[in-house]
Amino acid sequence: MNNEKRVVNPNVDIYENESNFTLFVDIPGATEEQVDIDVNGDVLTISAATSLTISETYRAQYVERNAVNFSRSFNLKNSVNTEKITAEYKDGVLAVVLPKKEEVKPKKIKINTSGNLIS
Repeated sequence: MNNEKRVVNPNVDIYENESNFTLFVDIPGATEEQVDIDVNGDVLTISAATSLTISETYRAQYVERNAVNFSRSFNLKNSVNTEKITAEYKDGVLAVVLPKKEEVKPKKIKINTSGNLIS
């Protein structure tokens, strides 16, 4: 039996609206305490280390399930306000909200019709 943990890139969906990017990350089998979210410079890293606990009264006959290390990194490209990142974890799915910096949010430009630039 191999007790070595494999490292897996979790599946991620990324959504965007005017104010935020939101990541939905599949991390099945992890508890909230096993999930880490770190920002180092412009890199966001999500990681988790799952474990399997089986009673010692059982002896393995055949094992397909293993403990897994999840890890995935994202380059934020200086577009996210890292001080306001929030996260929520439920039923094996981590949602991470990445608020956009004000300078990268879309802006509506008003058109002046009474100017003198065009004759």
